[in-house]
Amino acid sequence: MTADSSPPEAAPAATSHSWTQAWLIGLTQPNLRSYTALADDPSASAGKAFAWVFVSGLVASGIGSLLQLALISSMLSGLKQSSDTSLSLGLVALVTLVCVIPLSAALASVGLMIYAGIEQLVAGALGGEGSFARLYYVMAAYTAPISLGAALLAIIPFLGACVGALLGFYALGLNALALKSVNRFGWGSAVLSMIIPLIFIVLIFVIVFFGLVYPALPTLIPQPPG
Repeated sequence: MTADSSPPEAAPAATSHSWTQAWLIGLTQPNLRSYTALADDPSASAGKAFAWVFVSGLVASGIGSLLQLALISSMLSGLKQSSDTSLSLGLVALVTLVCVIPLSAALASVGLMIYAGIEQLVAGALGGEGSFARLYYVMAAYTAPISLGAALLAIIPFLGACVGALLGFYALGLNALALKSVNRFGWGSAVLSMIIPLIFIVLIFVIVFFGLVYPALPTLIPQPPG
């Protein structure tokens, strides 16, 4: 009986991905091997991730804003419109295009950045070996196409809402996979790294609501004349 002296299989070399390849992997290849290759991309960076989420946020916010403006316009079409009404609608469209859409996209990018940073802090405390930039990069690879898909599905009133909810649950599963792939630890640690920040965010919301909003409700809600 002879010992097997064959050399161990070499790990595949890390390769760079275009944005289309990265988005396709992030959205349609939810497995550990594909996500690990994505996390090991030598071109992965927080700046690229920010750009992906920002651009997809611009498009998604643009679609949503156009739908809202079209709905308002259709509601007003049955009424007698004055020049002031048309001017106001045009001003709203201009403000939305110049201010609201870019601000929404920037907030989405920064929000995902903060959330990825919190998750990576928790993952590092649980023994994770990853980095914030790589986790943000992998999360952006599936978040960007999902946000675009959800915006397009919103065109279909009922079906869009149902499929959008399913995409939200799908994103949670991809988040756990991203944490596991980037940090090289078990599923339990990946799920904890995802759940603990969510609990933290819910606690902050509850504290803000009951500490600031709830006490102010009597002054905000008009009281019936006594």
